[in-house]
This record gives sequence, C-alpha cells and structure tokens, in this order.
Amino acid sequence: IKNAKVIPVGALALVIDKSGSMSGEKLNLSLAAAREAIKMMGPRDFINVVAFDEMPYNVVPLERVGNGRNALARVSRITIGGGTNLYPGMKMSYESLKQADAAVKHMIVLTDGMTPEAEFTELCRQMQKDKITVSAVAVGPDADRALLARIASVGKGKFYAAPNPRVVPRIFMVEARRIATPVIRELSPSVAPQRIADHQMLTGIEGAFPPLAGFVQTTVKENSLVEVLLRSPVPAIEKNATVLATWTYGLGKAAALTTDAGSLWAGSWKNWDNYEKFFSQLVRWSMRPAGEQGNFTIATQTTDGRIQVVIDAIDDQDEFVNQLSLYGSVVDPELKPLPLTVEQTAPGRYVGEFAASDPGSYFVTIATPSGSMMRAGVNVAASREYGDFQINLPLLERLASSTPEGGVPGQVVGTVGDFPFATTAGNKFAQDLDPFRRDLPPAVTSRDMWPPLVVAACVVFLSDIFIRRVQLDFTGLGVRLSSLLARRKLVEAPATLARLSAKKAEIRQRYQPPAVEAPPVAIARTVQEVSAAKPQARGSAEPHESPVEESMTSRLLAAKQAVKDNRWRREDS
Repeated sequence: IKNAKVIPVGALALVIDKSGSMSGEKLNLSLAAAREAIKMMGPRDFINVVAFDEMPYNVVPLERVGNGRNALARVSRITIGGGTNLYPGMKMSYESLKQADAAVKHMIVLTDGMTPEAEFTELCRQMQKDKITVSAVAVGPDADRALLARIASVGKGKFYAAPNPRVVPRIFMVEARRIATPVIRELSPSVAPQRIADHQMLTGIEGAFPPLAGFVQTTVKENSLVEVLLRSPVPAIEKNATVLATWTYGLGKAAALTTDAGSLWAGSWKNWDNYEKFFSQLVRWSMRPAGEQGNFTIATQTTDGRIQVVIDAIDDQDEFVNQLSLYGSVVDPELKPLPLTVEQTAPGRYVGEFAASDPGSYFVTIATPSGSMMRAGVNVAASREYGDFQINLPLLERLASSTPEGGVPGQVVGTVGDFPFATTAGNKFAQDLDPFRRDLPPAVTSRDMWPPLVVAACVVFLSDIFIRRVQLDFTGLGVRLSSLLARRKLVEAPATLARLSAKKAEIRQRYQPPAVEAPPVAIARTVQEVSAAKPQARGSAEPHESPVEESMTSRLLAAKQAVKDNRWRREDS
C-alpha cells in the first residue's frame, strides 16, 4: 500500500543474549540487527530491549520509538559478560509488553548457548493469551535449538537457525515487519462490495453482492488497462479498497480478488445463488483461450502515424453480429501497454485506433465475448530513407560506364576489388580510390554573342531618337510640386455669407449701366465743361489756361470721369 498514512501502533521486544559466548562478531552483528529493526519502526510504535546473561537488564524500557536516538544509543552500550539464562529476560520483556497499548505485539529472542530448564511452555501460553507472538533465533551450533524451536512453536512465531551470525540482521528485519502496517482490513460490521463497472466475468450476475467481513488492502496500478470491477465502501481511500480488478498485460490477462472464497471473510457468499457462476466465470476469463477465433477477422492498416484495427464479425449464417463488447490491448516496441478502445462503426464492423509514433513492432490483442483472443502484429517502419530497398545496380553501372570527352569510364565502388570495406584492406582500398580525380580536361562551352548585342543596339538607337525629338521642360515642375504640397484645404464659408455675397453680386449686375462710347471730340468737350462747372476754391488764384494740345491719356481720363459723374447724377435722380 503506497499511500496508507494511518499506521496501527505496534510493539516490538528484543531479548538479546550478551553472555561471554557472544563475544566478537556475534554480539556486534546482533546489536547491528537490533538497531536496523528499530529504524524500521514508526515513531508511534513501542520498543523494548532486554539484554541478559545470568541476570536480565532492561536496556530500553518500554517507550515509543520517536526519532529512535535514545533506543539506538542504549543498544550500542550493551557489553558482554556472565553466563546464559534466557527465562528471566523473557519474563521481564513479557511484563513490559503487557503494558503496551498496541495492535500488534511481537517478541524476538536470540541466544547462542544452552539455558537452564524453566517454565518456557507456560510462559509462552500466557503470552499467547495476551496476543503476544514470539520468534526465536539460534546463533551458532551451540545454541539449544530444540528449546528455541519449542518456544517459537508455542508462541506462534518462527524459529531461525543461524549457523552464520551474518544472517542475523536479515532475520531481524524480516521479524520487524510483523509490526509494520497490516494489509488485512477487517470489516465489522460486514459491508457489501459495490459494482464499479460491467465486465465479461460479471455477465448474468444481477443484484447486489453479499457482504464481506474483510479483504487484503492493495494499491491500484496507475494504468489505463487496469479495470476495477468491485470496490469496498471502507476505507475511504478508493485506491486501497479494491475487491476485484482485472488487468490486460501484453498478450495475457490477470484478475485480482482481494478477499477469500468463503472460508473466513466471504462466508456469506457460500449461500449466494451466483457463487459458483461468479468464480467459474472469473477463472474461465483468466484462463488461456483455446485459440479458436470463431467467425472474426482482424486487419490492421497504418495511416499518418496511427494504426487502425478493423474487426469484422459474422455468425454461422454469414449474418453480421452487432452490439458486441470487444476489449483490446496493445503492446508497443518498448513493451509498454497502450490504450485501445474498440467501437462499432458499421454492421458487423468494429474499429479501434491508437497512435504509433515510434518505429517498431506493435502487438494487438482483441478479446471476444466467447473468451477467445485475436492477435495481430503491426510493424511500423522508420523513415523510407532507412527502408530495406534493393540496390539498383544496373542503373549505377550504366551511369559509371559513361565516358566523358577526353576521359575514362567511371567505376562502381561496391563491385571493384576483392576486399569488403569493413576490413582493414577494404578501408585502404577505399582510400586509394579517389572519386574526385583531376585527370579530366576542363569543360569548355561556346555561346553566340549577337542576340544580346542586337538588343543593346536597339535600346541605344531608340534612346537617341527620343532625346533628339522630345523636349522636356522641367522648369515649372518644382513650382507645381510646391503648390501641390502647400495646398490647403479651403474651409467652406457659412451658408449665410454665401447667400449674402450672391445677393450683392446680383444687385450689382442688375443696376450696372450700359457702356457708352463717346467720340474723342465729345470726350474733350465734356472734360472742358466739367472743368468749367467746378466751383473754384476760396482764396484760390485764377485758373491757369490749359495747354492747347492735350495728350491722349489726359483726354481718356477726363472721359472716364465724365462717365462716372453722369452715373452719379442718374442715381441721385
């Protein structure tokens, strides 16, 4: 059980002979074995160590192990001396173990000599009543093996004859496991196991299972091919409460039933109507099939790194068989199991797929409802580059026989010489055969130059005509580019201002007088009349006489002024 944290308390008593005959290697190995046994115990367990010669010595009084430092230090200080008397030591250790509040109590006695007769049988029977077991170890050929064997027999323990003291540590470690975590789970009151999944071995078994009084606790493997069929409601850790589980491993099958067949824990199963049916189906499912595949055919195909398994099922009348429960398993090239789920995809056809990324051989096993097994093997090759293809020797010879101009034919290296390349002589031959020889003349080729020259002449001719006939003016290009870059987006005037401007333009156009062309003489006369009609300013001198001949510009200005005056008069009127 990997994850059981709650460990029942155990009590271990070590009764060790420290007489003069235990000098040297015997005592050293016995003390080392005692220390290793203490290290195996849990911190809540009890330990008691009694050393004896002619008198008993309570080296480590009954106490909890804790970190074990106190008990280890006390055991290391045991020294030899005196004779041998086992009974007082056992009696002292028994009185200590009776006081321990532990689920498991066990005593180990070790001696190498003869001990006086005493009431060992009566003492062992008293220990048996107090549920204390005793194991005995006889070290060397001089130990009283008959007495120690009788102590172990009455004490419900084991007797070990150790002619070589070097096996004592191993014996102590085996015995120390007696107070380790018990894997047996007693159920009081009895509890009926729960069905977790349907399976072929449970076919035809309806209703609940009878109650169980106990089972052996286990840990379920972390594997997708393990199926838990029955589980006890107690304990709460589901991985440790499995009663029935199956496992498809490789090409075989395994079933684990953690209770008995009715002698101790499953006594109520004997009167169960499905008792014989259940056990017969369990055994028959686990047995090796006879090899009959019936009317099933299996085929495989590899596509894009996945292997597809196709099973066709027909009956004796060549009719499709539907709704079958087919179980499959796959073993990859590394001998690791892969999950395979088989589902019906068409009448009588069942298909399963699994990934096959690694090259190698895959073994597929399909279990039919009748118990027979169908097997198939699929070989996934590596890259086609490493495929087992034959050498195209005729092609190589044809290529090598080509004779270049001024040279000699080539050679096919694999067929030249009498030595394989794997040998030293073959390696020397391969080095002497220079595939990059320099005995061929340099390769020379010729090519006409007139086509590119004609193209170049046409380009030059057309360019000359363009330069002579087309005049390009780039003076205004800079200004235009500047105006384009500096152009700003005009903001549209409000609608009210636009209507006002349009109204003003309309009025101005409506009241504009028509243009009247006057002859030069009339223009001159008009100018003179206007000049005469203007009042002279106060205090001004007499006007000067105008020159006899006026210029054309003066006359034109006078005429324009007259026109303006006439317009003003009309507007005033």
